[in-house]
Amino acid sequence: MPVSSHRPLLAHTVGALVLAGVLAGGPASAHNSVEDRSPKPGAVITSSPVAVSIATNDEFLDLSGESRGFAIVGIDESGLFYGDGCVDIIEQRMVAEVALGQAGTYTIAYQFISADGHSLSESYTIDFAPGPDHVVTEGQAEAPVCGATAPPVAEPTPALEPADVPQQESQTTVSPAVIAGIVAAVALGAVILVAARTRKRT
Repeated sequence: MPVSSHRPLLAHTVGALVLAGVLAGGPASAHNSVEDRSPKPGAVITSSPVAVSIATNDEFLDLSGESRGFAIVGIDESGLFYGDGCVDIIEQRMVAEVALGQAGTYTIAYQFISADGHSLSESYTIDFAPGPDHVVTEGQAEAPVCGATAPPVAEPTPALEPADVPQQESQTTVSPAVIAGIVAAVALGAVILVAARTRKRT
């Protein structure tokens, strides 16, 4: 059977992959079951990019001919995405290359539409232990879309230096107790003054 290459990746957040019914009409047959995953779950990978291959027991359903509903992506422990969003479908197998970042554990998440029209998604983890020559790939804040420019990861807002903080005019707040004390002192002074004048007259 001829090999078909389909590129655009499903443009939704692959980190939130869920089972979604996409019925194609008519009685449903059994879902495609995954027969082979490469790299295998728990494998230790030492080089990047890594070729990810997912093979099932039946052909995929790609009604649009644009691989919509198919996805393969890597997700690091911080939740950043890796890969270019492009997926190739070769008969009963879908493949993609995923360039990884720092060493650590990665989740390989994938989604496909089985022959009965149902959208299925699964994930597993691998460990990445690159050599000293590894070139780190920057992760993406959102799931990659084939052919689209990856949005930059938001940088943390730098803390303001003391000189950058807007200065406000200082204001002295006088408590009610102080005000009451001042009033009492003024009143006492007035009483003393009146008493002194009265003594002089007598």
